[in-house]
Amino acid sequence: MQLRFGHLANAVQGNVAKLGQTPLVVVAGRARGAKVRAATDALAKILVAALGLREHEDQLLSAQLASDDKSLEAIERGAQLESLSLTEKLLLQLRLTQVQTIGRSRAAAHRAERRGAQI
Repeated sequence: MQLRFGHLANAVQGNVAKLGQTPLVVVAGRARGAKVRAATDALAKILVAALGLREHEDQLLSAQLASDDKSLEAIERGAQLESLSLTEKLLLQLRLTQVQTIGRSRAAAHRAERRGAQI
């Protein structure tokens, strides 16, 4: 990739791309102003659209939410057991709260990102 003076494109240090995975790359430049911001936003939108990142992100979120649902079902089944000690019931309640909180934050972050980066 050819870039003008003062701009660079380098692989992200510490990132290990798996077989068939596109390596992460940082594209950087030195400039200021509204035109530069507009150009970088446009480049980011082009890259996201070209690489199909939105679809991958949606699939990942769906898988995470399905996993959360399965965890909630397992916790609810466990809470129905009469043989549980008070400590085990408290641990289940703690885990239930964690799964619910994580699920809500995932969904909220995804909605916020979709609103902020509509293509």
